[in-house]
Amino acid sequence: MTEKKRSIGVTIFAYWNIVIGIIGVLAFITSSGFIIFIAPLMIITGFGLLKLKEWARKFEIFLVILDYFSKWAIVFIISKNIKIIGWYPYQTRHIISLLIMIITIYFFMRPKVKEQFQ
Repeated sequence: MTEKKRSIGVTIFAYWNIVIGIIGVLAFITSSGFIIFIAPLMIITGFGLLKLKEWARKFEIFLVILDYFSKWAIVFIISKNIKIIGWYPYQTRHIISLLIMIITIYFFMRPKVKEQFQ
């Protein structure tokens, strides 16, 4: 049986998930209030990506979408409770989050990347 070859991009995403997941578990404080629930899933997904598991590729896409929309939910909760919308910092944050989501989805949907997970 031939061993699968993992690309540098997949390796970076995998270790990123593991590191951010560990920080989230240890710190309990991040920009997203949902991180305490997502952090253990990020660690598991990171190890799945290192082993080139197809479920990890799909779950990575799910996690980045969940993270993006959880940030929007937090903005609406804060703006409703405080009655003040400090919109400019949130615009930059959401543009960056949107770009990260698009890049992640694009990366993991590319045929050459999908091929690694089969």
